Amino acid sequence: RKSVKNVIGFTKSEYDAEIFSLALPTLGAVLIDPCLSLVDTAFVGKLGAVALGSIGPCTALFNFIFATASTVLMVSTSVLVAKHKASNNTKGVSKVIAISAFLS
Repeated sequence: RKSVKNVIGFTKSEYDAEIFSLALPTLGAVLIDPCLSLVDTAFVGKLGAVALGSIGPCTALFNFIFATASTVLMVSTSVLVAKHKASNNTKGVSKVIAISAFLS
């Protein structure tokens, strides 16, 4: 495994492209939630101060429920895929990924 240190101190490796290809969709998923909240606020703001004041708690509650559910699904999927992968059970890995994709 080759690695080269650059000026900043980060080590470049052969896995950088693969890591970037996984990180880019994740970054998009993280950035889309604030953008949706901004669009909601812009449209509801046209309805008046009461409507705009009521969207705050609703947005916070939605974000909490969504973050909790997605974290539970992500962690449980990761654990089950690792378990099946460690035992070379490809059918188990496929089944867990299919169920996780259906639930998401």
